[in-house]
Amino acid sequence: MRGVWFCILTETNWPKVRDNCLYGVPKSKEPYRRISKTKPGDILIFYIRSPVKGIVGIYEVASNVFEESEYFPWEDRLYPYRIRIKPVSDDLKELPKPIPLEAFVGKVSKIKSPKAFMGKSMVSFSEEDYEFIKSLIKKGKKGINIKTKSSEDIL
Repeated sequence: MRGVWFCILTETNWPKVRDNCLYGVPKSKEPYRRISKTKPGDILIFYIRSPVKGIVGIYEVASNVFEESEYFPWEDRLYPYRIRIKPVSDDLKELPKPIPLEAFVGKVSKIKSPKAFMGKSMVSFSEEDYEFIKSLIKKGKKGINIKTKSSEDIL
């Protein structure tokens, strides 16, 4: 059974991940434990924290975890534990509009509040969570507005 992972990153690091088809986590016990559980075929849902606060792309794991001592492509710090990734499809490589946090918080199994993933780089999701996220993306593509708690139109 494939795994599904919610990956949290910065606005600065997202283009580096997307353009290099490479995802990495810092050298510490918990991030390593999580990324070492990934395997080729697993799904990665990428979320940019502040200021975007939204899901921006969906990728598939394309390699086993490996260790690298070079900073490239990142400049802010070393992310030695890495996996190669590939877009699930061209239209999911980068969403035209991010899926906002408010659209899925409290509606997926592991994110019950906006602070549920603070300080984490990866959170495991269920297949049902993935299907829910895909349904939000589909609604956005059809021009159906996704409402937040404040009833703003997001997509």
